[in-house]
Amino acid sequence: MRSNDIVYHYCSSDVFYSIINNKTIRFSDITKSNDSAEIGWITKYLDSVFTEELRCANNNLIFMKSYQPIDLHRCFLSFEDAYFIKALRDKDKFFWFYVSCFSMKGDMLSQWRGYADDGKGFCIGFDRHEFEQYSTGGFKLLSLHSGEVNYLEEKQISDVCGIIKELFDQLLKNAQSGKTSVEHVRIELNKCFQKLIELAVFIKNPFFKEEKEWRMCLWTYKEFSRDSKDIILVKNGQPEQYELGFKTRGNTLVSFFDMKFEPYVLKHIIVGPKNNTDLADLKMFLHSHNIDCRIEKSKGTYV
Repeated sequence: MRSNDIVYHYCSSDVFYSIINNKTIRFSDITKSNDSAEIGWITKYLDSVFTEELRCANNNLIFMKSYQPIDLHRCFLSFEDAYFIKALRDKDKFFWFYVSCFSMKGDMLSQWRGYADDGKGFCIGFDRHEFEQYSTGGFKLLSLHSGEVNYLEEKQISDVCGIIKELFDQLLKNAQSGKTSVEHVRIELNKCFQKLIELAVFIKNPFFKEEKEWRMCLWTYKEFSRDSKDIILVKNGQPEQYELGFKTRGNTLVSFFDMKFEPYVLKHIIVGPKNNTDLADLKMFLHSHNIDCRIEKSKGTYV
């Protein structure tokens, strides 16, 4: 198996025991993460990109005349507020994002320090392709995606430009067919912002780039979260039902759900540099759970 086929989850010894014993990976509310700009990082680009695309679009006479009665910029800003402020932060928010985070690199000092009890924990390697087999089984109020986090600002801007350019291309097509009412504009803005908020989950402040994060993200809408506390994921045509739970993190209440995995998904375990676990004991523990994978001690001399 190639190194980039494995993604690593750093954790404390207690969490490691829980993961192996229950064979579950936890998805937590992304807005309660250690990055205050989580999801909101994308907003630093939106206004400038939209303004530039609007300037270019107004060079087309049909576009300019068709949308002259409508303040497109104000409409765009109102959707930005709705999707990136009210949708995620308000008491009446209508999006919930649940994320499980991994790193593309195992045995990293910064990860041991930050996520594995200062090196006293474990680093668990999973076959990411197995995780990619999960879906939401066609449930329209749920969406599940996975992939690497993008930390390159040039790529982030390029991706945002691509989505907003699609918006203006569609607005021009609508203008050519006479569909230029406020309602038509709102429909296209809604489509645009659904793409932007999906993109936002996979871009982060370059400050975090050394984490080399790979993540799975499930998002639900207000109607689903309000009417049901169960989440259904599908793998190989088989549905699994997961119950939404709650925990405290410091002085904050956090919602989460735990996704099951099969023993063969686990490929590699690294014992932290400050972890005193005997490898023979670890091997017996894993075998008791039908897990057969590569195990080793961290190469770090961090004490």
